[in-house]
Formats: sequence, C-alpha cells, structure tokens
Amino acid sequence: MSHCSSKSVPSLTHVCQSFLIKYTHHVVWRRLDPPNQKCYVGFKPFKPVNFPMTCELPDIALCEEKDPAVFRERFGKIRTYFTENLVRPVYEALSTQCTKFITENRLQHGDLILQLVFQDQYSKSLLIKAKHIVYRKWTVREERTLQRSLSISANFVKLGLPGKADDKILKLLAAHCPLLEDLDVSTSYMTDVGLLAICGVSVKTFDAPEDDKESKFVERGRICKETGKFVRAAAARAKKNIDSIKNQTNEQTFLRDIAQGSTAFELLKQKFPLLGEKAKPFIEKRTQPDFQQTWTAKEGVEYSFTSGACRNLKKLDLWKTNYPKRSVDTKGDLITDLGITREAVLIALILLKQVKVLKWTDLGEIVQLFELVYQENLLEAPKLGLTFLCDSRLTLDKLDVTKKLCPSISRLDISMFNFSFVEQELAADNNDLIYHSSLDDKFGNSSSSFFKFMHLRDLEVQYMDDSKTFNGCIQQFASNLTRVCLNKMISISFETLAAIKSHCPKLEVLDVYVDHVYTFKSQNTIEQVVAETPNNSWPSLKSLKIGGTIPTGCILKFLVTGCPNLRVLCYSLYDDPGETVTDEFIEQLLNVNPMKELVAFYFEKSVLTESTFFLLAKNLPKIKYVGILAEWGGIDRRGILAIRAFINGNNLNIDVESIQDQYDL
Repeated sequence: MSHCSSKSVPSLTHVCQSFLIKYTHHVVWRRLDPPNQKCYVGFKPFKPVNFPMTCELPDIALCEEKDPAVFRERFGKIRTYFTENLVRPVYEALSTQCTKFITENRLQHGDLILQLVFQDQYSKSLLIKAKHIVYRKWTVREERTLQRSLSISANFVKLGLPGKADDKILKLLAAHCPLLEDLDVSTSYMTDVGLLAICGVSVKTFDAPEDDKESKFVERGRICKETGKFVRAAAARAKKNIDSIKNQTNEQTFLRDIAQGSTAFELLKQKFPLLGEKAKPFIEKRTQPDFQQTWTAKEGVEYSFTSGACRNLKKLDLWKTNYPKRSVDTKGDLITDLGITREAVLIALILLKQVKVLKWTDLGEIVQLFELVYQENLLEAPKLGLTFLCDSRLTLDKLDVTKKLCPSISRLDISMFNFSFVEQELAADNNDLIYHSSLDDKFGNSSSSFFKFMHLRDLEVQYMDDSKTFNGCIQQFASNLTRVCLNKMISISFETLAAIKSHCPKLEVLDVYVDHVYTFKSQNTIEQVVAETPNNSWPSLKSLKIGGTIPTGCILKFLVTGCPNLRVLCYSLYDDPGETVTDEFIEQLLNVNPMKELVAFYFEKSVLTESTFFLLAKNLPKIKYVGILAEWGGIDRRGILAIRAFINGNNLNIDVESIQDQYDL
C-alpha cells in the first residue's frame, strides 16, 4: 500500500478562484476579444482552450472585435467590476492565482488579456514569464493593452517582462512607476534610450547633416587567409588584436595577461577616450539630486535630466540585452541598432544609487569603468551597494576593483575560463601545493580571491578546475556559504566534495556538473578514498544535484548520508556504461538515507524499472516529482501506463512528466 501523499481536496478559496478565472477566460475569448474565425491551425479552425463549466456561458461572437474603442470600453468595465466588488486581499490573491493559471495552461488565445484584467491602478506587481507567452508574437491589441495598464500602475513595485520590453515600455515605467524596485527586462530588444529613461535621462536625437552621414566609415568584414571564409568585422578585429599581442609575447605570457586583464582594460579605455568628460553630468547628478542640465555629448544627440525616473530600483535584470541585438520589423527589414551599450549600463550604475542587484553579462567591466570615470574627474569613486557580481570574462583586475568598491557582495556568478590554463598546471605539476595567503603565484591563487568577499553566501562558478588551493579555501573560509554551484568543470577531486560537506554547515544547495572526478591520492582508487573519509551529518542540505561523468555511485551515497532534510535529489550522468543506476542502487541509497522529506527525485541515464517507482511511492511520504519515466531505460510503455493507472487509481499527488528545471523548490 502506498504511503505517499494523496491529492487533497482543494480549499473553497481555491475552488472560487479557479471558477472566476475560468469563467473570465470564457468571457475574454467569447465576447471581449474573440479570435478570427477564419484562422486555421492545420486543417481545423483555430479555437482557444474551452474549459467545461456547469454554469451558463456567454455566447460566442460571430466575428472578432476590430473597433479598439469598443474593446477598451468592455475591457475597462470588466476590470472595474472586479476592482469595485472584491476587497483588496481577495483581489491580489486572485491576480496571483491568475498568473499561475496562465503559466500552467496554454490557453491558445486571450492569456495576456486575461492576466491584465486583474491588474488595476492599485496593483503592485506584474509577472509575465511563461515561455509560451513570452516567445510568441503579440498582437497590437495585446501590446497596447499592456501599455495602457502600465500607464495607470503608479503603485508598481515589481515588474517581470523578460523578452518583451522595449524603449516605449521603459519610458512608460519612468513616467508612471516611480516606486518600482524590481525590474526584469532580460533578453529584451531595447536601446540606451529606454534604459536611460528609467534613470531619469531624456535622450533626443536629431538627423545628422548629409555630409556627416556620407563621411561615416562603415567597418566591414574580410576574408580569412587561413580558411578562405568571410569573417565578421568584430571577429576580424579581435583576431587582429590577438595576433598582434601574441607576436609581441610568448604564449604563456599572453595567457597570463588575459587572466590579469590589464591589456584588455587598456583596450577598453581606448574605445572610450572621452568617457570621463561624458560622465561628468551624471556624477554631478548623483552628488546633487536637484542638479539640472541639458547638453549635447555627440552630434545629433541631446541629453537632459527629467523628473520621471525609477530611482528606487534595487534589482535590475539586463541579462542578454547587450548591443548588438538584431530583429526584424513589420516590413521584414533587419534592425541592427538594438541592444544596450556599456556606456548606458555605466550611467545606470552611477544614477541608480539604491541598486543592489544589477544583472549584466560583464558587470566587472562596468565597475572598472565606474572607477575610471571618477578618477578622470579627479574624484574618489564612492562605495557601491551591489550584492551580486556576474561576469563571463573574469580577470584579476576586475576582482580587485570589485572588492574595493563593492564590499557587500554576497553572491558571485562568474566564469573562470581565463584561468583554466593555470589551474591545470597546478593540478598536474604541483600535487604538493597547499593553500597559503602569501603564495607568489597570484594566478594559481585566483580561486582564493572569491573568499575575500566577507559577506559571500552564494558561489556559482563555471570553467574552473579543482586544485588544493580551492580545497584549502573551502576548509577555511566557506562556513557561511548557503549555495555552491560548480558548473562546466573539467575536473573536481573527491576531497573537495568531502570538504564542502564537512566545512559548509549552512549549505542548502549543492550543484556540481563535472567531466572528471579524481582523488589527490593517486595511488588509491576513489572507492578506497571514499571508504576512508570521515562522513559527517549534513542537516542543512535541501537540494543536491550531481551530474556529468561520475565514475562510481559511492560518491552519491557519501553525499546523501546524514542529510535528513534533503528535498531535491538529481543525478544526471552524461553516460552510464556500467549501468550503476539500478533498482538495487536506489534501495541502497534509501538504506543509507531514508530521505523522508524528499519531494523531487530525478535520475537520468539509468536502467530503473517500475519497481523503483513503487519503492519510492511506498517509502517517501512527501514525494511529488519522479522525473520523466520515459528516460528510465528499464521501463517500457506498458510499465509507464501501469504506473499512471496506479497514480490515478490511488489518487496520488505524484508528477511523472516534469523536467529537472521545475525542481527549484
């Protein structure tokens, strides 16, 4: 008999919310904004999802409503009805449930309009992040309805609009949402004009004289002599710079220079020779909030400070909005002037004094420019309140500047690709190296630089090779970490995994994806080292995700031992030629740790059968997610159907079709 939780009877509140949302969905697609009846999907007429309801439903309109005035009037009446007849807590709970409803259900039509119906002038947040909504093309009516909704949202504190923000949206936020604190516009197609608008800067452009237009030099690509293929202008320029640097120095010096970052920063300063002068008005505005000025920084562009801005922003997500981004307009023409430049991000960092989280691909570079513009204006750069550093091309110079200007950093999301050559040398040629703060090789000690941030709690690193330096840092300075994510690692030692377990008593999340697991004791096998290593309890751990090339299952057994509060367990192997993940292996895991709190169980590249499912259902009272059964190599279609019948017949609350990304509990 199954001991796992059954589906509970929904509460009266949930039933009422579900009824109101589904009925409103019918009103939207039947009367408010009916779809075009002449639109076909395949050979069938297009029709939205029709949720069956026992009550009487409005009639379906014969044709779509093309009059925008009529649509706006009807939309306003529905929105006003809910605003006037629901008390505020009930209204906000209904709005939250509607966001969840359209995320979990593909309505085919009217999903965005339905969500905006429950957004009025008192709403404080709006999150539009469902992939089936973000990635599809919006109608003009949907875009205009969103814009009108933002224009009345003076109480907005949080807005999530990834992939769909543009300059017009950002200007509306600057004009009507002064209380905004959290803004997510990642992957969107916008320009510096929009970003500067939410910073309180108006940008007006004028047509340049024809003579100036004709005199502009357009950089073009060239044919590569080695391959004979056409190379983009940026790629050709980068290759030329790399070749010139390599010709002046040997390869080892060249690689060390990349890791240091000095030459890269000198090239960056050459790209912005007048950056200090351009940034002077913004520095003055940061010092004196009442400062006003109108000026022309370059031909045809006029800047001025405005009263409308989102100056309370504490979190700004600009991930993957960097210039250039390319799009296609309604006429099919290619738009190439989209994307945010580094200058605009720098201005945002100067003017938004309260920002704590600024997600940008190379934030370390922006912090360097921040210090540079203050130095060029003979001023001392002020401390920044940033708590998060994200950089895909980390260098030692970036780390040094960030440590000096951002003492409150508590989260790192960085790539160590520039340092991988050094770590490989240390791991291969200097097995006796131990951590010490006075080591001469600053490149070999690059991993120790992370732990000089006194408030570090969250560490996410990519392309880092393990070393005894990193192992020593874990043992000495990692006691306050709550999350460690080591992605795309070439290698990691078992000793480092054991050090994380024994020296990170507050750790709640551990993610490791690695190509090779080895041991510092090369004369012993990993199984021998695991058996000899003391294994402590780990009550703080709640999520464990291990993936890549794991040579033996004893590593997973070691890590899960003594973890009574584990809620998420993912084991994703690149390949399992030895077929170590079997039903017997899962039984051994449960003997090592009963995992009574486990909610999500996800194993890839396995030969598990239906016996494992019934074992989990019997022994794990809180299990809810069991991955995708079709990926279990030991189960066929008949077994999957039998499990689904068992779940439905026993009314179990178990999902056997969810992907790993949904396990961030």
